Amino acid sequence: KVKIEFRGENSPQQVQLIVHDLLGRQVLTQNLRSGSDLDLSQIPQGLYQLSLYSQNQLLARRKLLKSKQE
Repeated sequence: KVKIEFRGENSPQQVQLIVHDLLGRQVLTQNLRSGSDLDLSQIPQGLYQLSLYSQNQLLARRKLLKSKQE
């Protein structure tokens, strides 16, 4: 699990998180509040693109590497 936290004075109360695989397929969508846990257990290991939106506006886009859990 990954903890999601929003920092800053103008941070949104809630965001929509969308995860895409390298082929552009949407593999996960979740609405999150600050302090929420993101459960990635249902997606296989690999490289993904994570996008955060608030009120249909892109806030951030990051690469996410999910590695094998031991």
